[in-house]
Amino acid sequence: MTGRIKPIVLIGISGAFTLWAFWFVYRTSFVAIDGRRYFSLFDDAMVSMRYAWNLAHGNGLVWNIGEHVEGYTNLLQTLVMSVFALILDKTTAVLAVQILGVAVMIVNAWLAVLVSRYIQLGRFDTRRTTFELMTFIGVLGYYPLVYWSVMGMETGLLTGLLLLATLFMFRLSINGDRWDLMMSSVVLGLAYLARPDSVIVAAVILGYGLLEVARRLPRRRALAIGGLAILIYLLLPIGQTVFRMNYYESFWPNTYYLKVEGFPLTQRIRNGLAFILPFFKENWLFLLLACTAVLHGSSKEKRLLLVVGGALIAYQVLIGGDAWRLWRMVSPGIPLLLVLFNGELVYLSGVVGDVFRSRTENRLSSGGSGAPPPGDPRSEAAGRDRLLLASAGIAGMGLAGLGLVMGVVNPASLSLAVESRAGLIWGALLGAALAILALRTAMRQTTPSFTASGLGLAFFVALGSLNARFLPEMLDVIPPYQVGENASNANTAIAVLSATTDEASVGVIWAGTIPYYTGRYAIDFLGKTDPRIAHLPPELGGASRRGSMLTWPGHNKYDLEYSIGELRPTYVQQFDWGRQHLGQLRREVYLQVAYKGVSLWLLRDSPSVLWDEVRPTQP
Repeated sequence: MTGRIKPIVLIGISGAFTLWAFWFVYRTSFVAIDGRRYFSLFDDAMVSMRYAWNLAHGNGLVWNIGEHVEGYTNLLQTLVMSVFALILDKTTAVLAVQILGVAVMIVNAWLAVLVSRYIQLGRFDTRRTTFELMTFIGVLGYYPLVYWSVMGMETGLLTGLLLLATLFMFRLSINGDRWDLMMSSVVLGLAYLARPDSVIVAAVILGYGLLEVARRLPRRRALAIGGLAILIYLLLPIGQTVFRMNYYESFWPNTYYLKVEGFPLTQRIRNGLAFILPFFKENWLFLLLACTAVLHGSSKEKRLLLVVGGALIAYQVLIGGDAWRLWRMVSPGIPLLLVLFNGELVYLSGVVGDVFRSRTENRLSSGGSGAPPPGDPRSEAAGRDRLLLASAGIAGMGLAGLGLVMGVVNPASLSLAVESRAGLIWGALLGAALAILALRTAMRQTTPSFTASGLGLAFFVALGSLNARFLPEMLDVIPPYQVGENASNANTAIAVLSATTDEASVGVIWAGTIPYYTGRYAIDFLGKTDPRIAHLPPELGGASRRGSMLTWPGHNKYDLEYSIGELRPTYVQQFDWGRQHLGQLRREVYLQVAYKGVSLWLLRDSPSVLWDEVRPTQP
């Protein structure tokens, strides 16, 4: 193995990423109405923070004290959060989770580099340093993975565990040490605690390891070791299930019923396809080259990376998509596909470099005439290579030009969506970079340094393609996703905390920030922590449509007549959702008031409201 990346380079890139990430954390914070700076995670992560806070302070792993409902699907992440909740105040604990997310991203990038070292580059192994550098930068530069990790979701933790399990399996394939299989089983068990649906990729990775054991050992011994590995993996899933059945009195988490129960498989797949289509439109060239990487120099390591990445995409379709198009469930597979993609870029640039070197050798061997003697087989081969490169370059430039026209000009007859145009533009730029490299090589106008520059250009264009929709957020042109909503919810929480007593309750659509910062008893209108709502039939179509999607996963079950009309929370965030509009109840039972400029709907004449602290804004 040659040309490994130097640690000082990794440290330098990590330092630059850390500076950007800390700036990102600062951008996601805000000064609230009480004059203090607050930090806030993605709202679903704030739901987990409330569980973690209650656990750390002796109230159990619950959302509402005394109510045992499993409204999270990230037990391991929640337990990590509880450590910070135990030793820090509420806002500082949130900041600590964000800083941990930054560290997790750097670890993930390093794990991806270690995984990449098991991918053979063949005769292009001299480019190993470039390959590793591209992998390290690529992982740190993939915005959706960074966003979810720093905003407190389990995505970064799950990514690291999958990379680590894959690394152990690759070591097994080289060394044949059964302890690598056992360690991978332990790591995959932890991945289950991070997110139970990781069982899909765990089956793929464990299957790889079991095949390796079967290939190396006699059948009886292989069965014994394989069975032990499976048992080790199952210990944590079985343990969590037993805990769930005893503590929450349910076989599945509440979120499973919320997102799956009553949602037919065919309609889930239809919804999932509508959700994932923009991902394919934006990243088609990245995915294409990741797939073609297994067509030459194929190895079982490459195939494993491709199958794991593909399994995560397929699972996203199977469960009906997601509520947010930041590719939360797909992101853990991107570092694995990135290794394949980078390897393919190295291969393509290496082929072009080989052709250039053959031109140089031919000129030298022919005495500087620029071509071998007529009839020499080298002359015919060189001519064919040059013609092939020239044809590929011309075709590539033509396709690149067409892509740019379709993406930028976008004739009305094409009716291209935004993500289609972005995919075409970035794909065209990458194609143009490779086409120019091919043309210059065919015309004998390239150099090794130009080839390396072309490889770097192609990589950064590809990275830009992966982040096309997110560049404004990355470059601080617009605020990060949902930061405005987080600030509004935090201000609402402060107002509710100041305007109500401890006996007050809050009814919310956003179940994270407001319940976490108020600490009040909470009613979740969308059922993440309410079994009654979670077991309702989902609303498909109509008001629950989300663009081309049939419904909005996790947000299509509700009963405001029950949540507001019967339970009567002291504070209500909003009185309408989907097909239900409780305007009359709002006018008759609730009163709109203001606290330091924050508008609140409070239950009329409630003894849990400090009426002297608020100012009515309506009769």
